Amino acid sequence: METIKVLELFAGLGGFHIAVNNQRDANIQVIKSFEINVNAVKTYQENFGYDVISNRNILSLSTEELIRQNVNAIFMSPPCQPFTRLGKKLDVNDDRCNAFHHVLKLLPRTPNIQYLLIENVYGFESSKMRENMLEILQSSGFYTIEFLLSPTDFGVPNSRLRYYLLARKNKKFTFCKHDPPSILKEFTYCTCGGISLHDQSSICSNCQREVNTKISSLVQQNTGNMKQSFLVNTSKLHSYLDEKTDIEQYAVPDKILLRYGNILDLRTFQDSSSCCFTKGKHFVN
Repeated sequence: METIKVLELFAGLGGFHIAVNNQRDANIQVIKSFEINVNAVKTYQENFGYDVISNRNILSLSTEELIRQNVNAIFMSPPCQPFTRLGKKLDVNDDRCNAFHHVLKLLPRTPNIQYLLIENVYGFESSKMRENMLEILQSSGFYTIEFLLSPTDFGVPNSRLRYYLLARKNKKFTFCKHDPPSILKEFTYCTCGGISLHDQSSICSNCQREVNTKISSLVQQNTGNMKQSFLVNTSKLHSYLDEKTDIEQYAVPDKILLRYGNILDLRTFQDSSSCCFTKGKHFVN
């Protein structure tokens, strides 16, 4: 089996790296990561060591260096601010798109890159940047498939709708039955953890989607025994909390709750849903 060797760009704290490490049966490894934020790099180093990540501007990445990295895949989450629904929506006119566009322009000259995984905010799917990206990928021999997915689609109690693109050079995708360039708004195969694998049916009796044993096995591997059915029993938030943590230090002051409680998204450890928590939340204080 071919080893997928990943270059992780816009690495942040290492979310892609964590996902890769969780795939025990997958022949995949992160070779190198780039991130410009110093604090994110320090956290990444604590989690994955000092040799993997480089604190640098991606605009300095050259074709020659990309070839020398000995990778065949790029995973990246480019800056989302140019595409957010509440932002200025400057799209390709936002300087924060420059690094992403720079990487795309390198692809036609880097034959070693065979796979791409790109994540971005909901809103990117209607951007000019997406149009430019697809044009470059398709002219470089990549086949693409796009999704709008949320963790809730896979039984994780967090609502975070995001855009995902998978790209593979010179080989079409066969696991999803659709005609590009449509964007899939749900996963076409069962994500119920393979609940119908014990009978002879190829259709899940719970979600009525086709069962793919590889996908079901992967989902089961990453969710364990937290629940039996994603559509019936989503796991509780306490499944993700540290057991021995002094939560008082994180408590929201009563004066803020009394004043702003009606506009805050309040959740308890027994809830089965949550929403994104962003840096903008501090303005309520």
